[in-house]
Amino acid sequence: MSSSHTQTGKHFVNTITGQEYLILQDATTTEGVFLEMESVFAPHSVPPPVHYHPVQREDFTVLQGELTVILRGKKMVLRQGDSLHIPAGAIHGMWNASPHITRVHWLVQPALNTAALLETFTALANQGRTDGLGKPSLLQAATTLQYFTKVFRLVQPPRWMQQLLFPVLALIGRMIGLRPVHREPAEQRH
Repeated sequence: MSSSHTQTGKHFVNTITGQEYLILQDATTTEGVFLEMESVFAPHSVPPPVHYHPVQREDFTVLQGELTVILRGKKMVLRQGDSLHIPAGAIHGMWNASPHITRVHWLVQPALNTAALLETFTALANQGRTDGLGKPSLLQAATTLQYFTKVFRLVQPPRWMQQLLFPVLALIGRMIGLRPVHREPAEQRH
């Protein structure tokens, strides 16, 4: 699926995690150069799986609240006005450990199909296809992550295991009707 999956101005909310995304500029408006968005992290959000982006760099600026980040094994807390650059390939994770909402400006370069990945995990959660923490089943995760392998990779299980198992699991997933990409129904978009 092309990166035109999302559109500038689109707002979607993960009802399980409480995370919100507002797409300011996407791959279609920037000729793929970058994805610009604002994201809101709900209070006491669950840390995501530690991950990395093979060819993309990310820049975050905290607009409100505070953001807890693990970057290359080092934990830090960013507060309003703080910025962070995450180079391509850097292992990281971020969440809001505070009791207040956190709002960040988020830039991803190049855009690739990152917005579609974020919308997919949001749609899966909102359609009841995840557990109580917003995590899809192993087959769905493998189907989706295999499709988005150029933009998002987990640290665990080890990469060699993902390369061995995810293609097989993704094939099984597709054979039983799972799709790698999901969209939010129009009536759930804000």
